Amino acid sequence: NYKYYKNLYDNALGNFKSMIRAITLDHAMLHYLNNQYNSAQQPDENYARELQELFCIGKGPDAQFTEEDVQAMARVLTGWRYDYATDQTVFAFWAHDANDKLLSSFYGNAVITGRAGTAGAEELDDLLDVIFENNEVAAFVCRKLYRFFVYHEIDDLTEQNVIQPLAQVFRDNDYEMMPVLETLFKSEHFFDTLNRGAIIKSGLDYVLGSMREFKTPLPNPSMLSDNYQLTGTLVYFCALIQHNLGDPPNVSGWPAYYQLPQFDKHWISTNTLPFRLQYADLMLANGIPTDNHVAPFDVIETTKLIPDASDPNLLIDNAVKWLYGIEVSAGVKLVLKSILLSGQLTDYYWTNAWVQYLDDPNDAMKRETVQRRLLGFYYYLVHLEEHHLC
Repeated sequence: NYKYYKNLYDNALGNFKSMIRAITLDHAMLHYLNNQYNSAQQPDENYARELQELFCIGKGPDAQFTEEDVQAMARVLTGWRYDYATDQTVFAFWAHDANDKLLSSFYGNAVITGRAGTAGAEELDDLLDVIFENNEVAAFVCRKLYRFFVYHEIDDLTEQNVIQPLAQVFRDNDYEMMPVLETLFKSEHFFDTLNRGAIIKSGLDYVLGSMREFKTPLPNPSMLSDNYQLTGTLVYFCALIQHNLGDPPNVSGWPAYYQLPQFDKHWISTNTLPFRLQYADLMLANGIPTDNHVAPFDVIETTKLIPDASDPNLLIDNAVKWLYGIEVSAGVKLVLKSILLSGQLTDYYWTNAWVQYLDDPNDAMKRETVQRRLLGFYYYLVHLEEHHLC
């Protein structure tokens, strides 16, 4: 649904409370979680439950909302409908429960005052005000951000020194997302070396990240058919590695973002790993070909961007730092060096080949020598486990 994705796009870095309101009234969400059919006569609790469990509060030990809260919120949310004739969400006051709704002590025993007629629509904002007065909303969202950007495990120390301060920033800024992200991304904790290579890349991160790493040339924006094919190929590979964009497996989303205790380990399996490697091989060999555009990975031009490329030891160190951001074992470096030296023992075999090519780049034999070694070098790098980490 275009409007649903537009809602996410427009609100992702904006105000979280406003985003929740927009999603609550979104056509796709009204249908997906049945609030389209929620009425005073036949209340449907589906969206009221997920509004708390998935979007705002969570299911952790500090999420103490009750079944009565779910029922009361479902009554607040009665009456919202999507009007196909006008392509708008409307409030059907005749389907709304106009009685008062009492919430539990978790929400301070708040009462949502019932309203009759079109004034019943105002109860939605009353409900969101009550939910967002609860401190657990900010903490829940900040934990999700932390697990997405840093690491899935949140111990007591992290909760105290990172999550709760971030949550306070979130509340102090009236649930604006940018101040929280800026605080996290500028923190010393975020740049801690222990947090490098701590997360397995999602399907989308792996597919698009590989394109960016290898500076894959894209078709001219005016080549609409080629850009359509390119996008289709990227979406296809995301689906193969179980990150089918726009189609999560269930209402909770992809298990890698919430399922204890594995979290991001869900991205790698005997099914997905071969397709990841197939995509990496495609990127190196051909880029992503379309009818009028073929842009294979240029191993030579890329290597020219790496400092000290004439020294095989520094080339290895800098390429590893560029692609992984973390160290690899001495054994891996020996294999990489052997590829650059074509099995010879002295560094001169690579240094001489590279310098000779730079001195005479039009010589086909010199070019083929370094290109063959570099292609094997990068193939080995993208087939290592570290290439799947971020």
